[in-house]
Amino acid sequence: MLETKSAWDQLITQQAGSRAKADKILSNPFYKEISGAFVGSHEYIAMERLYDLHQSGKYDLIVLDTPPSRNALDFLEAPNRMTELVSGGLLGLLARPGMFAGKVGLRMFSLTAKPIMRIADNLLGGSTLGELSEFLVSVEDMYEGFKARAEGVHALLGQASTSFLVVTTLEDVPFEEARFFVEKLSEARMHLVGAIVNKRLPAYLIDPAATNLARRVIERSTPMERALAENFLAYRTQGQRDQDLMTRIAELQVPLLGWVPRMREPVGDLDGLLEVAELLAQGA
Repeated sequence: MLETKSAWDQLITQQAGSRAKADKILSNPFYKEISGAFVGSHEYIAMERLYDLHQSGKYDLIVLDTPPSRNALDFLEAPNRMTELVSGGLLGLLARPGMFAGKVGLRMFSLTAKPIMRIADNLLGGSTLGELSEFLVSVEDMYEGFKARAEGVHALLGQASTSFLVVTTLEDVPFEEARFFVEKLSEARMHLVGAIVNKRLPAYLIDPAATNLARRVIERSTPMERALAENFLAYRTQGQRDQDLMTRIAELQVPLLGWVPRMREPVGDLDGLLEVAELLAQGA
């Protein structure tokens, strides 16, 4: 899991071109306040790290585990959003004045902008807009580098060697999220290899013999045995629902690569991952 603020600091240090310029950006009050916190920051830096890992050539396989599907789309859109943020509108004018004027124009822009900045600072408090302008101007010559890397990430995601895998449970809301993600990946012409069903209840819950036994226990047994049998039948209802809903996976129009049962304990170590791998292989 990335720590967004330190990852941004590392990226700025790498791309600034000099230690002095990096220090100037890193010490800017506006940068210190918003780095790691503005919308899309985590997703963008995750794409940057993915690009670095791929470019390093050190790894045979890179796995990017994203949040639920609508959030996962933020990872795909983050590079373009970030370059649009810097290049468009007032932020683009503040950050890239050289596009609109030469050195004289930049000086004139600075002079004419000062009264506006003072008004904004009075409204926002402190020297907010001035710090914003100083920060954006300081990263002006890093813009093309950011843009080139964003284009590199987009190209990487579209390569045949990059595959997307949708993991979903069978409940209505997660499944609709998965359907939405599949549609968006198809629109983007990404390489979608298939789907995996997670937290599926075991098939023995709908075993006819076990069901009949539970019903007989309820009719004649001790209160404890009846409670256990009733609990089994309640789970059987959920298991039957899972069995029925497995047919809806075909609606995604992608191959079903396997399924993982609901685990007794949360998976938080290597042994748990190995167990998931074995169960996944059995359900494939």
